[in-house]
Amino acid sequence: MPNRNYPYYELPQIESYVDLIQKKVTEKPDGVAFAWYKKDELQTVTCRVFTDTVGAIAGKIKEKHGQGKHLGIIGANSYDWLVIYMAVIFSGNVIVVLDKDMLLEEISDCVERMDISFLFSDNATVGKCRELGEKTGVRTFEDCKNEALSAEEGGETAGTGSYDIEDFNVGNVDDVCSIFMTSGTTGKRKGVMLTHRNIAADINESCKLFELTGDTLAVLPFHHAFGLIVAVWMVLHYGHTVYISQGMRRIKKELALVKPQTMMLVPLFVETFHKQIRKAVKSENKEKKVVRAMQLSNLLCKAGIDMRRKWFHEILDSFGGDLEYIICGGAALDERYVKDFRSFGVEILNGYGTTECAPVAAVNRNHYHRDGTVGLPLPNTEVKISPEGEIMIRGDHVMAGYYHEPEATEAVLEDGWYYSGDLGEIDKDGFIRITGRKKNLIILSSGENISPEELEERLLRIEGIDEVVVRAAGNELAAEIYSKDADDGTVDLIRKEIDEMNKSVPMYKRITQVTFRSEEFPKTTSKKIIRG
Repeated sequence: MPNRNYPYYELPQIESYVDLIQKKVTEKPDGVAFAWYKKDELQTVTCRVFTDTVGAIAGKIKEKHGQGKHLGIIGANSYDWLVIYMAVIFSGNVIVVLDKDMLLEEISDCVERMDISFLFSDNATVGKCRELGEKTGVRTFEDCKNEALSAEEGGETAGTGSYDIEDFNVGNVDDVCSIFMTSGTTGKRKGVMLTHRNIAADINESCKLFELTGDTLAVLPFHHAFGLIVAVWMVLHYGHTVYISQGMRRIKKELALVKPQTMMLVPLFVETFHKQIRKAVKSENKEKKVVRAMQLSNLLCKAGIDMRRKWFHEILDSFGGDLEYIICGGAALDERYVKDFRSFGVEILNGYGTTECAPVAAVNRNHYHRDGTVGLPLPNTEVKISPEGEIMIRGDHVMAGYYHEPEATEAVLEDGWYYSGDLGEIDKDGFIRITGRKKNLIILSSGENISPEELEERLLRIEGIDEVVVRAAGNELAAEIYSKDADDGTVDLIRKEIDEMNKSVPMYKRITQVTFRSEEFPKTTSKKIIRG
């Protein structure tokens, strides 16, 4: 299909989480909603069983905690995590999503500032949570689930129709139902308040731009909005099965078993997969052969002849063999990865969003995409660039605000517009290009404004540079580099490559100071470098 604009895809619209679940259990009660592999044995859950389990636990939560409370959830990705998350919302309470990898002090801080009265935890994290003492009660997913289901006729066989989804409603769709903690690179985490309307709008509008035609493997952490709303609930809305990954150690085997059609990933995963492909090709001395095949394949595709699935089947088989799309978001991705994966037969569609936008604001489409951009704004969403170059977003998916932080809220919300803090531009066809972060902008005494991300992207193309941060050093630019293979020879080659790069950029963008560090940069839990 030609790479040009075409009508939006159409799916039934939803107004809330409850509306989403009601539609799924009505349309396909026996359809498999969730699946995962436990010691290579497939576990599946139908829409009806999921709904009944959520309903049973929601009833118990309402009985024990009432309504209108802030209840926290913390733990590794699992089916039970999803059940508890939705059950808290169905019970009329607000679910606060916490990262299991936070330090105890951070968890304690979030519990206090988010007014969490009770925590639901997995077995691995419950011990750490109990150290919080009298601040909050804590219960494991397993205990909560067993208690609720044992009260139901048939015990573990919930799903026989004893629970009626119609018994539940959300009240006002503008009520906050979920709070996600930001994982910004500076300062304390903020609680992003999302309403049913926010989340429903994001699911509705995103599905108009992208069409999902097969199952997915969910690998991103559920405590991130992208990993939960997009990679789980949006997939459920499409009517496909969400396969829940059991962790990075299992992902190679899971890909072979699940054979996903689409995956939602962050750049770190894409870059890791790319390195693995290069390593495998190099170990078999097939580098020149593969490069020639990629070049010829690209020429043939332009002529309407697609040989990619045949010529690169070994590479595609490492992803299960059926992978067609990767939706990538969360950070910038060098377009060379997009081009390489396209040559293999996998289209990477970059998107853009923030937790504050529930989370998607833009995405490239299946058959209308532009390299180097993060796609088109969602339908019914306004995006514009401020005089300072900042991306501004307005739409029903923009958050209600930060919990208990009116000043921080006022700093980013004005007249319905969300000031993203990202710098960007919009081309004549509406595609958005991210150029950097406003708070990272380097302003030299000459008055020149420099986006360090632009230079970092170019530096990362140099062989041997694994991580880099560009900062101001007086009136010059300095690059701090991490290279896992930083012997004397590698360092010399990197310095020579930087000298060559400097010749191709204006004087004020030249890197004049280079230092090397022995360890990786500290990162947030979403794998973004903490710039310091």
